[in-house]
Amino acid sequence: MIYEYAVSPALFDSEARLALLYEAFGIERGRLVSDFPRKGWERLARAVIEKCASGEYERRAWKEVLIALCKRALYERQGAQWDDTMPWIDNAIREHARAGRRGFRGILWEGGARSHVNAIPLGIRMASHVHWDCPSSYYVHRNAGEILKSVVPLLDLSASLVLVDRYFHPGDGAFVNVLGAIANHVLNNGATKKIGQIKYVTSNTKISLEAMKANCESLLPGSLPKGISVKFLVLGKEVLHDRFVLTELGGIQFGQGLDEAGMGEGNGQVLVTRLSEEPYRVQRTLWSNFVKYEGKAGSIIYTVHGTK
Repeated sequence: MIYEYAVSPALFDSEARLALLYEAFGIERGRLVSDFPRKGWERLARAVIEKCASGEYERRAWKEVLIALCKRALYERQGAQWDDTMPWIDNAIREHARAGRRGFRGILWEGGARSHVNAIPLGIRMASHVHWDCPSSYYVHRNAGEILKSVVPLLDLSASLVLVDRYFHPGDGAFVNVLGAIANHVLNNGATKKIGQIKYVTSNTKISLEAMKANCESLLPGSLPKGISVKFLVLGKEVLHDRFVLTELGGIQFGQGLDEAGMGEGNGQVLVTRLSEEPYRVQRTLWSNFVKYEGKAGSIIYTVHGTK
């Protein structure tokens, strides 16, 4: 639901293109701009603006749009390779092939003779390209594999992860299967950025805080891979009605929960929805910093380490 795109700096040559790019990228659109070449992409885009803007006023205005785009959508790609002797498009295609499964979702460029299945020429036909569409919500089957698949693009770009579901219980395989699938993926996905610890926000809906802690510490380690820990924040039962997967890049809401469907539960599907910028920032602020909950009455924080 949130993907990384390589975007040619040459596209920043007109006001119309800048406006289109600004509207097309950001977490609300499900598209991030790859910093490719690493720590050099913005400089190259600025050079195009310097060359193409007609005057100082226009130049400043274009640069302001570029700065705003970088703040809302620029993603720092780790370990990318770059050859100064090659054109940008050839570098992007080579990097996409080298990265394998972690290649770009798409390569947006000005078009021309060089083509590739992932290359998307900027223009009227890009909307119909199979790798351009990023739906904001859709249904997935409510099982661990399908739930994981819906968040993998975001997980593979991220270095931190917060899960929020008020009904989590360490003795319930429906929840543990989903948590285990996510933990296994982030440990073994081959990403340069690694999520070493998952934060989980839940509540004591059925048992006491102390019993919840004891159950997690006794039941969960064997279901989690060695090398991953889960830090729990358990709050009072009157909070937490929404379910989320949150990282430092964006967030996804799960309609019915981060668990598998049981027997007879309707059609066994869950609606997943990409959060727009403001709701994401609110939820991220609420749940990413566990320190502010330390010692508060009606809450408990503890960490479980995987042993599987």
